Amino acid sequence: MTKSAAKQSIDEALKAKTDEIDSRTDLTDEEKTAAKADAKATADAAKEAIDRATTNAAVDQAQSTGTTELKVINPQPVAKSAAKQSIDEALKAKTAEIDARTDLTDEEKTAAKADAKATADAAKEAIDRATTNAAVDQAQSTGTTEVKAVDPQPEAKTEAKKAIDDALKAKTAEIDARTDLTDEEKTAAKAEAKKKADAAKEAIDKATTNAEVNQAQSTGTREVTSVNPEALTKSVAKQAIDEALKAKNDEIESRTDLTDEEKAAAKSEAKAKADAAKEGIDKATTNAAVDQAKTNGTREVTSINPAAVAKTAAKQAIDEALKAKNNEIDARTDLTAEEKAKAKADAKAKADAAKEAIDKATTNAAVDQAQSTGTREVTSVNPEALTKSAAKQSINEALKAKNNEIDARTDLTDEEKTAAKADAKAKADAAKEAIDKATTNAAVDQAQSTGTREVTSVNPEALTKSATKQSINEALKAKNNEIDARTDLTDEEKTAAKAEAKAKADEAKSAIDNATTNAAVDQAQSIGTIEVNLINPVAVAKTEAKKEIDDALKAKNDEIDARTDLTDEEKTAAKAEAKTKADAAKAAIDNATTNSAVDQAQSTGIEEVNSVNPIAQIRPAVGASAGVHVNSANPTSKEKPQEKQAIDQVLKTDEAKAKVKDSVASPISQLENENQQVATNQRVVARELPNTGTTESITAIVAATASAILGFGLIARRRKEDEEDKLENQ
Repeated sequence: MTKSAAKQSIDEALKAKTDEIDSRTDLTDEEKTAAKADAKATADAAKEAIDRATTNAAVDQAQSTGTTELKVINPQPVAKSAAKQSIDEALKAKTAEIDARTDLTDEEKTAAKADAKATADAAKEAIDRATTNAAVDQAQSTGTTEVKAVDPQPEAKTEAKKAIDDALKAKTAEIDARTDLTDEEKTAAKAEAKKKADAAKEAIDKATTNAEVNQAQSTGTREVTSVNPEALTKSVAKQAIDEALKAKNDEIESRTDLTDEEKAAAKSEAKAKADAAKEGIDKATTNAAVDQAKTNGTREVTSINPAAVAKTAAKQAIDEALKAKNNEIDARTDLTAEEKAKAKADAKAKADAAKEAIDKATTNAAVDQAQSTGTREVTSVNPEALTKSAAKQSINEALKAKNNEIDARTDLTDEEKTAAKADAKAKADAAKEAIDKATTNAAVDQAQSTGTREVTSVNPEALTKSATKQSINEALKAKNNEIDARTDLTDEEKTAAKAEAKAKADEAKSAIDNATTNAAVDQAQSIGTIEVNLINPVAVAKTEAKKEIDDALKAKNDEIDARTDLTDEEKTAAKAEAKTKADAAKAAIDNATTNSAVDQAQSTGIEEVNSVNPIAQIRPAVGASAGVHVNSANPTSKEKPQEKQAIDQVLKTDEAKAKVKDSVASPISQLENENQQVATNQRVVARELPNTGTTESITAIVAATASAILGFGLIARRRKEDEEDKLENQ
């Protein structure tokens, strides 16, 4: 092997080693640089050995040794390994620290160690991703700090102890709130509760798992909550009050001058005093205070001595009711003196019976019942003024019937109904006033009869709706007259328009009938009048028919203008004939009164216009006179000079002109005969259609056309052909 080849092999080995080093992710850039420098130095030494070799064998040996030394270069990842080792040591220290914590449960320790490990793993991943020593150091520093920062909080035991403290606080508040305990009893009970709470928290501290913590908390809470001290001092005092109350109740019950309710009231008062005494006992905070409250309470209960007042008050109420009833009867103006005396005697008898029942009653309820019944009986005395009441009732019934009658009327507006009912009520009120003033049955009967007649006679006139309907009818009549006066409408169009106007009018009158107020009636009238007035039928049939005639005329004119075998004069005459027929048709359409008549006039008019078909007479006649064959329909460019020359030759002498005249006389005569036939046909049409002057117009046109052909035909034809020749020569 040559030295060049050997060196080339060394370079390739160096390149392979360099690529291998660059691909290493466990090395920092600095470590890669150092390793590649080591490889380069090894390669350079190998190439120097190759250069010093003097034999092929020595070259091969130097190349082999250099290649081997390059391959064995394997830099160790010192920076990242050391950094990761530092992270692992920090994790180990944190784990030991967590395990040493006695305030954490096993579950909390496990969670904290998992958190520390996740933090350490993230730090080592960051170290793996670092590419420089500085980045590795930063990742190591950050990771170590974060691992050390893991500081789990003892939630389970803390919360459990807090629950115990909360239970103790609640129990202490409960004990302090007890009014049945003395201060000494409260102090003893709170000490017991605190002892149970302390024992529970000690058990929580000793627990190692969440379950054990929960169990210690549950047991401790239950123990603290179960503390329930007995109130002995106040219980004895309250018992003494209850015994005094029982003795008073027995005394009250033995009283015969009291009603059951009065007894109940007295016993209720005694109970209230006993309750007040026990409340004083509850509020007392010392034994001495409890004893004082008991003594005061017993004295208060014993002092109860109820008075008998129910029957006296009940009799007084009966006397007052009787006095009020007598005054009421005396004040009645609708009663006679006899009716008043009889009514007061009735009230007195009822009052006496009530007081007797009160004397016999043994309970407040019986007294109250006797008083209530007696008062009601006395108060219920109400002598009826029969004559006037019956008379007024008759007036009221007449008024009600009249109001119902008025409300049932659909031809009245609310305002008219209100006015009519007000009139009826005024008459009814006047009648009842007259009844009130009457002093005898006869006078009452007379006032009733007159009032009933007056109320019944109310019969309001329906003015508003009648007037508005009349307005609608007038608007409809005016619209019908307007439609009938239209000459551009057919009978069918007029009938449809008048039917529409009537429908609008009927709708308006229905709305008026349904309206309940003057404003609604006015609104219905206004809208109805506008709706009727807005009817404006469009003249469709005649307009469309005339358009069809105009279209037929335009088509015929275009057809005539397109004819090359006609002279301008012949075209003018033909178009004039077509227009005359079209005008006659449109006049017939205007005079038609039905759709069918319009259709007939349109159809006949189109046929008449389409029938116009002028015959070319002049050009063939002149050509024949000159002895030249003329293509009368469409002469060629070669035939035109021959035709022109022949015609010029004909027109040179009077004899030639006379000859031409004789030769065209027959065609002209034929044309006159044909025109005469057209006039005859027009007279037939004129008899079938309305007289519009069409026949006279057609006859005049035929005569004028014949004259024009004889007088100017040849000369005009000559002038036109001269102009055409000039154009062709140009």
